[in-house]
Amino acid sequence: MPSVFGAPVAGQQYTMKVSATGGATMKIDLMVNNAAVYSTGVQGDGATLTFTWPVNGAAPYVWSYSAAQGGGTVTATLTAVTQ
Repeated sequence: MPSVFGAPVAGQQYTMKVSATGGATMKIDLMVNNAAVYSTGVQGDGATLTFTWPVNGAAPYVWSYSAAQGGGTVTATLTAVTQ
Protein backbone atom coordinates (compact mmCIF):
# COMPACT_ATOMS: atom_id res chain seq x y z
CA MET A 1 0.00 0.00 0.00
CA PRO A 2 1.44 3.45 -0.88
CA SER A 3 2.51 5.74 1.93
CA VAL A 4 0.42 8.89 2.25
CA PHE A 5 3.03 10.83 4.22
CA GLY A 6 6.35 9.56 2.83
CA ALA A 7 8.83 12.05 1.40
CA PRO A 8 9.61 11.58 -2.32
CA VAL A 9 13.06 10.19 -3.10
CA ALA A 10 15.41 11.45 -5.84
CA GLY A 11 15.71 8.92 -8.66
CA GLN A 12 12.42 7.18 -7.78
CA GLN A 13 9.76 7.04 -10.48
CA TYR A 14 6.27 8.30 -9.60
CA THR A 15 2.98 8.14 -11.46
CA MET A 16 0.56 11.06 -11.27
CA LYS A 17 -3.09 10.39 -12.15
CA VAL A 18 -5.50 13.28 -12.59
CA SER A 19 -9.26 13.30 -12.19
CA ALA A 20 -11.09 16.52 -13.06
CA THR A 21 -14.56 17.82 -13.84
CA GLY A 22 -15.87 20.87 -15.65
CA GLY A 23 -12.71 21.43 -17.68
CA ALA A 24 -10.49 22.03 -14.63
CA THR A 25 -6.76 21.28 -14.97
CA MET A 26 -3.66 21.23 -12.77
CA LYS A 27 0.11 21.02 -12.78
CA ILE A 28 2.88 20.35 -10.28
CA ASP A 29 6.16 22.26 -10.36
CA LEU A 30 9.05 20.82 -8.33
CA MET A 31 10.99 23.77 -6.96
CA VAL A 32 14.51 24.16 -5.53
CA ASN A 33 15.66 27.63 -4.44
CA ASN A 34 12.66 29.25 -6.18
CA ALA A 35 13.51 27.61 -9.50
CA ALA A 36 11.51 24.86 -11.19
CA VAL A 37 13.61 21.72 -11.66
CA TYR A 38 10.66 19.80 -13.13
CA SER A 39 7.11 20.54 -14.23
CA THR A 40 4.34 18.11 -15.10
CA GLY A 41 2.87 20.68 -17.45
CA VAL A 42 -0.85 21.37 -17.34
CA GLN A 43 -2.85 18.12 -17.13
CA GLY A 44 -6.58 17.47 -17.36
CA ASP A 45 -9.06 14.71 -16.62
CA GLY A 46 -7.76 11.22 -17.25
CA ALA A 47 -4.11 12.23 -17.59
CA THR A 48 -1.51 9.75 -16.39
CA LEU A 49 2.12 10.83 -16.26
CA THR A 50 5.16 8.90 -15.01
CA PHE A 51 8.31 10.83 -14.13
CA THR A 52 11.49 10.52 -12.07
CA TRP A 53 11.72 12.73 -8.96
CA PRO A 54 14.74 14.91 -9.78
CA VAL A 55 16.34 15.79 -6.41
CA ASN A 56 15.77 15.30 -2.71
CA GLY A 57 14.30 18.37 -1.05
CA ALA A 58 12.33 19.58 -4.09
CA ALA A 59 9.18 21.35 -2.92
CA PRO A 60 6.01 20.54 -4.90
CA TYR A 61 3.99 23.61 -5.90
CA VAL A 62 0.52 22.49 -6.94
CA TRP A 63 -1.43 24.73 -9.34
CA SER A 64 -5.09 24.22 -10.15
CA TYR A 65 -7.01 26.01 -12.87
CA SER A 66 -10.73 26.31 -13.49
CA ALA A 67 -12.12 26.29 -17.01
CA ALA A 68 -13.06 29.54 -18.74
CA GLN A 69 -16.65 29.25 -17.48
CA GLY A 70 -15.37 28.73 -13.90
CA GLY A 71 -16.03 25.92 -11.49
CA GLY A 72 -14.95 22.33 -11.78
CA THR A 73 -12.87 20.14 -9.50
CA VAL A 74 -9.47 18.54 -9.85
CA THR A 75 -7.65 15.92 -7.80
CA ALA A 76 -4.50 13.93 -8.36
CA THR A 77 -2.68 10.98 -6.85
CA LEU A 78 1.09 10.56 -6.81
CA THR A 79 2.22 6.97 -6.34
CA ALA A 80 5.72 5.50 -6.29
CA VAL A 81 6.32 3.04 -9.12
CA THR A 82 7.38 -0.37 -7.81
CA GLN A 83 9.22 -2.85 -9.96
